[in-house]
Amino acid sequence: MIEELSQKREAIAEVLQHASLELMSYWPGAGSGRALGIEEKADKSLVSKADYASNEVLVGGLSRLFPDIPIKSEESNSTKALSGDYWLIDPLDGTSRFLDGADDFAILVAYIGTDGIPEAGWIVFPAQKVWFWAIGAEFGVEGLQEKEAIGLSQAVELRPGSVYVRARTPSEELVKLDPRVNVEGLHSGAAFFHFLLGKLSGVALFMGRLGPWDIAAPAAVIHALGGATYNQLGEPYRFGEIDEEVFVAVPKQLRVELISLVGQLFKDADE
Repeated sequence: MIEELSQKREAIAEVLQHASLELMSYWPGAGSGRALGIEEKADKSLVSKADYASNEVLVGGLSRLFPDIPIKSEESNSTKALSGDYWLIDPLDGTSRFLDGADDFAILVAYIGTDGIPEAGWIVFPAQKVWFWAIGAEFGVEGLQEKEAIGLSQAVELRPGSVYVRARTPSEELVKLDPRVNVEGLHSGAAFFHFLLGKLSGVALFMGRLGPWDIAAPAAVIHALGGATYNQLGEPYRFGEIDEEVFVAVPKQLRVELISLVGQLFKDADE
């Protein structure tokens, strides 16, 4: 499938560009006057017409390009677990930030293989005009002024404030537990952006209200850059019917240290 994804990479990019333009036409930060039709979902998170418009473009475009591959989206009504190859998409990551006019919202699209490992992923920041993509071990970035800055942290140990953590424990308590913790108010897509630039040495997310679509595309890009993703036990993170409680992204040289930190943080969070 990697070969077919590579052959259709430009066509996939066109679908993503269309979805990006759709989001920008609603974005308050661009002075759009389009009605957003904001609603509250069952989990209290927000959804808008922009989410649905982007979702329609992505689902329609990917279905035309890959008619036999099912699609699971944050904004679809289906709760059925998928097995085998499938697309996993978040048409608007950071909806609240988008509605506030912030520019760090994103589109996340991933292709999940039969083993539950993302084989390809796209992270698109429409307002910033920055793209990350990965197909297998192939990786690309567009829109950054300094491409040489792309790369995971080369640190040999976790620095203070270098691990972004999102957990049930109040932020101020997390920082007291360990100085390596960073609890800056980022949504998951923005946190991964900082991680891909080497500004963070790790990301640890208690899934909670997060869905698999929030982490699948970043996982694919992280793998292509030589990083790794794990659950709280230090096992490779796999997407599928079993929902893991914790998602960890880390450069491979920092795996042992970060998994140890995560074990302590989330143990304390559960006590």
